[in-house]
Amino acid sequence: MRRLSIFSLATLLWATLLSSCASWEETRRDVVQPVQQLLHREYPRALATMSLAELRPLYSDMTVATRSAELWGFFATIDRASALIDEARHDQGRVQATVFLRIEGRTDDGEAVMIEQARAISCKQQGDRWCIVTDSGGSLVVVAPPPARFVDETTLRRIDFSHEPPLLPDAAGEPQRFVLGAGVAVADVDGDGWEDIVMASAHTLTAYRNVPPSEAAGHAGTFEVVTERWGLTGQHGAALTTTLFLDIDN
Repeated sequence: MRRLSIFSLATLLWATLLSSCASWEETRRDVVQPVQQLLHREYPRALATMSLAELRPLYSDMTVATRSAELWGFFATIDRASALIDEARHDQGRVQATVFLRIEGRTDDGEAVMIEQARAISCKQQGDRWCIVTDSGGSLVVVAPPPARFVDETTLRRIDFSHEPPLLPDAAGEPQRFVLGAGVAVADVDGDGWEDIVMASAHTLTAYRNVPPSEAAGHAGTFEVVTERWGLTGQHGAALTTTLFLDIDN
């Protein structure tokens, strides 16, 4: 199933909605941000709970919400769900969107299962919030789960990093939050045989030294912040989006 990057996804939605007569600021505030919040975050989050009480507030009609909940029939438990907008059109107060949905979980027998489906969703504003009016699914694909999985160990390894997109001035000089990714580079900086990490986010650069596992210290390997120790400047005026190690003096 096709996947779009965050940048191209946002650009597609932005460009489509800007075809209306509303100004960019009005469109962004009243349509883009609330619809993105609804379909990218609230919709998959509610599906993952397997609770109709959590799903129902997102819909204008209980019947539509109940039909969407039929996806739960594949699972005993759901580990995660995600939704990406592939195409969107704003017309006469409604947003018509094609959303790629992925749900991962386990069956009653404990078997891992993952499903993917393109869903046609229309949204409209009711009162002070946007809600889903129609939600229908196309062909459903059951995907074999990968044999290997990733586990989040950032806290265990003492890596405290949160990406914040930078605020950059637009053509009128007004600060806008741009959709730019973080930068990360990995190399054995101190030559101890363990790879270290440098991360960039918005205007901040952070260096992490890889602390090897130690039975005496009682840990399996962690990282420590060494930005200043290695002579790096933590704060920068320009937006940081990429990091790269270079051996300049060979």
